[in-house]
Amino acid sequence: MYSMLFILVLLPLFGNIFALTSRQNESNAYNVTLLTMGTGILIILKLFAAIDISSGAVQFVHQVPWLETMNITLSFGIDPFALLLLFGIYLSLLIGLIGLPAHERKNRSLFVLFLYFLWTITGFLTADDMISFYVFFAAMLIPLFMLIGSYGRYRKSLSLYLFFLINMAGILFLLISMLITYKFYHGNIQLHEIAFVKMPKHVGLLVWGFVCLAFASRIPVWPFHSWICAISAGIRNPLVYIMANLIPLTGLYGFARFWQVAVADSMLAYIPIVTVFCLITMFFIV
Repeated sequence: MYSMLFILVLLPLFGNIFALTSRQNESNAYNVTLLTMGTGILIILKLFAAIDISSGAVQFVHQVPWLETMNITLSFGIDPFALLLLFGIYLSLLIGLIGLPAHERKNRSLFVLFLYFLWTITGFLTADDMISFYVFFAAMLIPLFMLIGSYGRYRKSLSLYLFFLINMAGILFLLISMLITYKFYHGNIQLHEIAFVKMPKHVGLLVWGFVCLAFASRIPVWPFHSWICAISAGIRNPLVYIMANLIPLTGLYGFARFWQVAVADSMLAYIPIVTVFCLITMFFIV
């Protein structure tokens, strides 16, 4: 089944090749995208039939040796929670795809960027090592930045500025954490093993603080909440709207992925700070 998971990760890239070669102002790219989404959902259902839902461990692990001299091996796998999340994402994007108006179904650029986004979010949810997780975490912002620039209406310049600034800060925070972890581990590492990397306590506090800031930058929590509000207010395309509002989900998934299996004891010192952030966020929501 690990081969099916790897096909699921690569499927949007194959669809993108056909979408790129289709003619502009025709619905061929839309049909290819629809077929790619349908095939992806079928693969997810097949994985559901084979996965052990009684176990929360990562399953169907597939490792790809990359740079052996630098001890870097890419690893992909999925647990039942991530598979269920991926199924929900595919269904929501399929609804947005079907809800596109007729004139948007001939926009080839939209579907090329959409399939690229689908590839990155699928890779993000199936990545089982630190480098792959970071690459997909960062790469999914590229198509969104371009689509928001095209379809945003309300205060577009401010929306793009906030989106770029806050999310780029989160990417840099996670990059620093990854590089520090790589230095102490002397190579790439699977996510569930990060908590066992031996490092000084003050370095551990720094790493996990940056990890929290990286994920918090993507969810509507104070003071990072303003960018999602500015973007959601101006997008009229249903597919782009759903894509933009999936970004907070990646931040929440990052917390869920790291907190239970990878967070070191030193992270407990941040619980009062996280509590303060949550209280302030609830105040703003009210």
